[in-house]
Amino acid sequence: DVDDEIHAASSAARERPRDVWLVIFDSTRTDHWGLAGYARATTPTMSRWVAQGQARWHRGLAGAVSTRASLGLLFNGVREPGNIAQLRSHQANLLRLAKRAGYRTYWLSTQHGDLLDEIDAPSIDVIRTRGSDEARIAAVGDDAVLDMLDAVDPNAPRLVVMMLRTAHIPYDDAYRRHGGRYRRWPDGEGLTEGARLLNAYDNAIVYQDALVEKLYRRFERGGGDGLFVVTSDHGQMLGEDGVWGHNVLTQQIAQVPMLVRTRGAAQMPLAGNGDWLSHHDLARALAWRMGFSIHNPNARAGVDYLQGSDLFGDNLFRELRIVDGHLQ
Repeated sequence: DVDDEIHAASSAARERPRDVWLVIFDSTRTDHWGLAGYARATTPTMSRWVAQGQARWHRGLAGAVSTRASLGLLFNGVREPGNIAQLRSHQANLLRLAKRAGYRTYWLSTQHGDLLDEIDAPSIDVIRTRGSDEARIAAVGDDAVLDMLDAVDPNAPRLVVMMLRTAHIPYDDAYRRHGGRYRRWPDGEGLTEGARLLNAYDNAIVYQDALVEKLYRRFERGGGDGLFVVTSDHGQMLGEDGVWGHNVLTQQIAQVPMLVRTRGAAQMPLAGNGDWLSHHDLARALAWRMGFSIHNPNARAGVDYLQGSDLFGDNLFRELRIVDGHLQ
């Protein structure tokens, strides 16, 4: 494959946001967000934002079925399977482009640091992970990211990436430290294992929604224009065909939610409510906002891919198309 072509985008530079925050939750699928039509009210905060016109939500397409592979594709602006050269060159890497644009870059994560292996760690100014904040994460879970945010320089343009667990198995690990605050549906004895797991997953999404609100409050402290984006690395199987987890090439794993809220009149939305956006679309949009145009000479209109977990080996993949508003 031919690598992407990167060009300075002068018009984008004039509208460059001072803050770009990208929140990535693990294992979250679109159809369990209340704002996307799920029967349970799992996203009261984000649903209110959308209803009041303060944010827009999108139907996202993940690039791969595992966290490591999905992040490698997203941050390196790669869509096509087998594009090893671009993955390893970091030519279109969002963190590297952010550094070129004058942003201070942050990676704040409640996951392990080895997820950075394919993401160009040298382009990150501040890295905080489970390895550096283990005790705090053990005590409060994903809420530890609120303490990590104290390391963010308030006086510089910044790209802040947060990689958080929430909906990862075991689902109740997201909220068990907070008593019954986020336990909307029973997750204990007296239930079938499937019902217990499903309820725990939805409780984890309730916690996720509350954490998004806390993060946005911190985002709002900044001055100037800003872009606040929420998505997931991949979806999750929730008992379909007897499967729980991910790492399989299914529609449930391909579909992830996205939410975008902007600060400042110059920052336009990325798309309309319910529109489909792939991770590759998101990478190109974020690069554009930071002042760069990414042209993909391999692109086929209307075609995306869901790749397997081994981007550098015998990597299975499936082609994705949106037909009449539905994923095929």
